[in-house]
Amino acid sequence: MLLEDVAPVFRILLIMAYLFSFFHKLNWGFLDPSSSCAVFFYKNLVPSFLSPYLPAPEGIFGSLIISSVLLAELLIPLFLLLTVTRGVGILLGILFHLILGITHYNFSVMVYGLYLLFLPPGFFRMVEEGWKELRLKMPFL
Repeated sequence: MLLEDVAPVFRILLIMAYLFSFFHKLNWGFLDPSSSCAVFFYKNLVPSFLSPYLPAPEGIFGSLIISSVLLAELLIPLFLLLTVTRGVGILLGILFHLILGITHYNFSVMVYGLYLLFLPPGFFRMVEEGWKELRLKMPFL
């Protein structure tokens, strides 16, 4: 099947993209909370009615935002590499790209599609069987 032939290539490309993105962010511009795009996106994503309840992104919280982005972009590919932690990597990636997708939705949708290539063989067959079983128990679905 064609998908099985090209899946390893796309898996490697996604892992490389995450690692390049991680290393690309290791610069003073990204690591400085006053100029980091991570802090900039946080400021733009937090609606004004929530801002009194959420911490300001300056200082230590800005550094925490930056560190969490770097950590996510490093852990996602490492988790995806290992079969044992692949599910955690997909879950972490979905959460990360859910937030990132508010501004970069085209990229996040593409990544969600590539995550499908990391699912175990027979995953969709298992989901389909589970759905059929659920519909038998709950016919209103």
